[in-house]
Amino acid sequence: METIRTAIASLGLQYDFEVGALAILGDDTTNTAAKIINYTIPNAVANCAQGATSDGTLTQTIKYWYYGTSSHAEMASSVLTATGS
Repeated sequence: METIRTAIASLGLQYDFEVGALAILGDDTTNTAAKIINYTIPNAVANCAQGATSDGTLTQTIKYWYYGTSSHAEMASSVLTATGS
């Protein structure tokens, strides 16, 4: 991960795309929604969920991480709500 700023800049868009993709997943005949979900979830895990260093500290300030982890939690919740798992 380059910086948490990179994650934050893309996470907002990813969250919006992912929620939209979940909303149309069952009706999408183009498979675009599945492609979006297959990109956004691993990217969020790599850039947000695994952002802390091995000693538990953060590479950026806590405010960046608060936003990043909050957005990641919202994304995870939307997946759980939409899929049940």
